[in-house]
Amino acid sequence: MEFIAHRGLSGAAPENSATAFSLGMDRGLRWTELDVLFTADDVAVVCHDDHLLRFGHDLHISERLWAELSDLDMGSWYAPEFSAERMLTLAEAIDLLAGRQTGVNIELKSELFGQLGATRSQGLTQCVQQALKGGLQLVLSSFDPRLVGWCRTHCPEVPRAVLVEGPFAPAHEQLAELVGASAIHLEDPHTSRKDVQRVRDMGLDCRVYTINDAQRAAELAAWGCAGIFTDILVPGDLN
Repeated sequence: MEFIAHRGLSGAAPENSATAFSLGMDRGLRWTELDVLFTADDVAVVCHDDHLLRFGHDLHISERLWAELSDLDMGSWYAPEFSAERMLTLAEAIDLLAGRQTGVNIELKSELFGQLGATRSQGLTQCVQQALKGGLQLVLSSFDPRLVGWCRTHCPEVPRAVLVEGPFAPAHEQLAELVGASAIHLEDPHTSRKDVQRVRDMGLDCRVYTINDAQRAAELAAWGCAGIFTDILVPGDLN
């Protein structure tokens, strides 16, 4: 079972930061998950929230130019020693991760769908190609069915995953079949052994988020999960 660093090892450093990504790789996690949004001038950036209030800034990524965001302190909200952390562009994150040959799960946030005109589609596709040329294994995922469909159309060679919020339902199975998904990512604590088996019976990988308890991780491994998203666990925690 793969351990996937959720927004990097975000239990030990600010989420979606260069330090969080590096820590995950340093501690033996072979996959990293990150989130993508766009600035007002069409730069793909790595951040979970469009509104940056949680990080100490009352502004929206989608309304600002990259030049206005690139020097923001994105670490002090977590701890003072991380004040040097800055927001990464997707291209910068890919360069960092490609240097370590990790796998990357790129989550496309639902806010993106209404924003994905030709320029942004091209930019996102170029970043995906950059990652593939850098030797990265990729998975593209989203909660939004339209974005998973976009992945199939624009990046057909990259495995796709359907993200499930809440209980696993037949609609999620139908969507996975429709878009040719290779995996379904289920939410804990809604995930049961039966759910995992349903995904496996479809011939798909089952991954579960977000698991920070070693006992629960061991249980999911025993059920046949292909991977877990975690903020803090490392593979040695199951020994």
